[in-house]
Amino acid sequence: MLVAISHTEWNSAAFPNPNNDPLCKNICLKVAYKGKSVKLRVKDKCPGCTKTHADLSKPAFEKLAPLSVGHVYGATLTFVKC
Repeated sequence: MLVAISHTEWNSAAFPNPNNDPLCKNICLKVAYKGKSVKLRVKDKCPGCTKTHADLSKPAFEKLAPLSVGHVYGATLTFVKC
């Protein structure tokens, strides 16, 4: 399960290749929503995401809510070690 995080979190000046950014090295995002949580490895940049928005893979989203919901609001996002 993977997550793409806001482009604002990446250090594009220091790491033009996002694969070399420290965010891709043992950093996960813990997403908590309505008593459920999932820890996801950061693997991509989300150009359309604000700082408080993350783009979860379908299997990750399904750990929190049915896909039919589409979007969830009020989730807590926390960076943690994987």
